[in-house]
Amino acid sequence: MDTLLQDVRYGIRQLFRHRGSSLVAIVTLALGIGVSTAIFSVINATMLRPLPYPHPEQLVTLSPEELMPDGKVSRATASMEDVRTWEKSEDVFSLVAGSGSAFRGRIVEGAEPERIQVSHFTEGYLPMHGVTPLIGRNFTRDDTEPGAPLVALLGYAYWQTRYAGRDHVVGETVKFDTEVATIIGVLPASFNATTPVSTPLRTPLSEYSRRGTGRVSGYARLKPGITLDQARERVSARMERRILPDGTQAASTVAIRSRLDAALSQSRPTINVLAGAVALILLIACVNVAGLLLARGEARQAELAVRAALGAGRGRLIRQLLTESVVLAIPGGALGILLAWLSLAALVANIPLSIPSNSPVTLNLSVLAATTALLIPTVLLFGLAPAMRLSRVRLGSVLARGGRQRGSALSRRGGQFLIAAEVALAVVLVAGAGLMIRSFVRISAVDPGFNARGLVVMEALPLDRNPGAHQQYYLALLQQLRALPGLTSVGIVDNFQLGGDTSFSSYSAGAKSDGATTFEVTPGYFETIEATGCIAALVPAMRAARVDPASSLRTD
Repeated sequence: MDTLLQDVRYGIRQLFRHRGSSLVAIVTLALGIGVSTAIFSVINATMLRPLPYPHPEQLVTLSPEELMPDGKVSRATASMEDVRTWEKSEDVFSLVAGSGSAFRGRIVEGAEPERIQVSHFTEGYLPMHGVTPLIGRNFTRDDTEPGAPLVALLGYAYWQTRYAGRDHVVGETVKFDTEVATIIGVLPASFNATTPVSTPLRTPLSEYSRRGTGRVSGYARLKPGITLDQARERVSARMERRILPDGTQAASTVAIRSRLDAALSQSRPTINVLAGAVALILLIACVNVAGLLLARGEARQAELAVRAALGAGRGRLIRQLLTESVVLAIPGGALGILLAWLSLAALVANIPLSIPSNSPVTLNLSVLAATTALLIPTVLLFGLAPAMRLSRVRLGSVLARGGRQRGSALSRRGGQFLIAAEVALAVVLVAGAGLMIRSFVRISAVDPGFNARGLVVMEALPLDRNPGAHQQYYLALLQQLRALPGLTSVGIVDNFQLGGDTSFSSYSAGAKSDGATTFEVTPGYFETIEATGCIAALVPAMRAARVDPASSLRTD
């Protein structure tokens, strides 16, 4: 230990003696380690803990499938009846739950009415994820029954901002646009952080057994030892055949998919590309620092020769040089963590990944431990080659020429190899960056079907849910907007193309029937978005079939 401390103290003195080269080495390492730390934070959230719950491999999604008489498989979202049927498979699932969300959120009344996102789930949803309310209680089976008094769970962030984090919030009410809900609890900060309010999932009696409404999604937790194939076979065998509108029967089965595999498959391609690029950056940084240490070591040939003459073996010299590399790596790693912390928000905002809401990207203990572990191979990468090279001291020739320097360490074979490796890595990195830029340019050149320049989108929904009030509201809104200066055109659509919400319908053409995404618009909509491509080709026909604006508005 005394010898190790002596080496550390000497390495610190070398650090301050060669301030310029030490600063360059530390900054170079900080850039490589900082980028690596930031990317590992993303990997930790999207690949290592995309589902931060106990035994995430047991979590699955459930969706019904129907084998039609013509051999085709029909897929639709589940019904509440499906969820309650799956709950009976106690030999397969430990917990089953249904979940959904309000298509357009709910409007909370108050001094300043606001539209908030509201999620719905059954009583088994929280226990399935190993979550208990921070305050209050969970939903019960009775809460999901139609006609039961409406209750609500607050999200942690919404509880802090809207209710100032009051402990006695349980028992207060939330006034929605059409009804009032009693608050029964608060969810922890680690679960559904972006969802302000959650209410029990319940469907009208008329839709209890109806599939395809989009209101219900099925989730479950497999029992230990049950595979996906076993679960699919057992549950499908218990599902009843359904009578189709034409009187024929369709065999019902269930599709069971792993939520963990689905989450990983979405992120894996992008993460692999980013990890490869970061590995190249870190390698380039290590090669840079190795070349710097090798060049700086030429001035220390006489010192190392004297050490060897006094009895220091090659292993002792290598240990001293590696200790000096560690002294460089520690401040480089600390500065890299600081850079990662400063750049993490910008990275998450621009990275082409969907980050799980319950697994935020943060510099947590796992990430810091991984960064600390990364310092070991980093030190070996940039410190071992110079240490091996500089420890080969020829006592006679070095001591004979005294302080005279002849040539440079980088002019020899080891230095040339480092330069060649750095150039090769840089070429690969530049080529990959060029391909990504080219792909981005091609994606940006894709015609979305409208002109986005100068286009402003606004969501508007009146508090009054009366269909007649809707019609009057939107007609008045159109007239007022068209009277505003600076607006060249105004139109209304029920679901904008890139807004995430859609309406589905079916159509028949001769003997063929299929599904389609439908949009309901007012006259002036296509002129407003300046439709392009195939949409623009259909506009003349749409203009010829133009009807009165009042009859083209949604009233349901």
